[in-house]
Amino acid sequence: MSESNHYKHTYTEIANRRNQIRKKFSSLTQQVYREWPGSDKLIGYDALIFGSGNIKEENNEVLKKSCKSITTIDSDHESGADFFSLSDVDNNSFDIVIADHIIEHIPIYDCSDIFSRFREKLREKGEIVITVPNIANFGSWFSHYDHKNFSPWYDICSFIELEGFNVDHVFYWSRRNKTTRIQNFTDFDEKIASFLYLCYGLSIADFITIHAIKE
Repeated sequence: MSESNHYKHTYTEIANRRNQIRKKFSSLTQQVYREWPGSDKLIGYDALIFGSGNIKEENNEVLKKSCKSITTIDSDHESGADFFSLSDVDNNSFDIVIADHIIEHIPIYDCSDIFSRFREKLREKGEIVITVPNIANFGSWFSHYDHKNFSPWYDICSFIELEGFNVDHVFYWSRRNKTTRIQNFTDFDEKIASFLYLCYGLSIADFITIHAIKE
């Protein structure tokens, strides 16, 4: 994909939608496990895994067992993915698109086209689930040299909604081994975590997951 270095939508459109998103999600929850609305129904879903990486990786093996079927896309020809591009996949063929740790590698001005194409691939009321590093957690975000999209979660949500989705759930989470010590969060713990995040940009959470439904 060429980097066009321009936005599909006007600044006013993006700014207005950003404000709406910030009001809709004035605070985010933090989960020990990554769960989104309807995640328990994956067994009946035909899933498209965008940026799957090596199909033998643990995450893909888990999704194979969790979903009715999975179709994988990755530009790396050595990944073993089913397809190399979204253009190779039929429209209106999937119930969900899952993009784990791929959007941060795509410049924000190219994301509108990506989200638009996700929408084309989905059936009516199809869903997308996107996970990116938490930009407030510097260690997680800058752990990879190829990160190109440094937009906060609410800007990513704005572009998703401008392409015909309704973002209905956004939350922080971390891998289990990093959250064992906070499995039993008390009110005091939550207040301390919120204070560190709001005042110093520090957050326990490594990742942010966004769930949206095709309108």
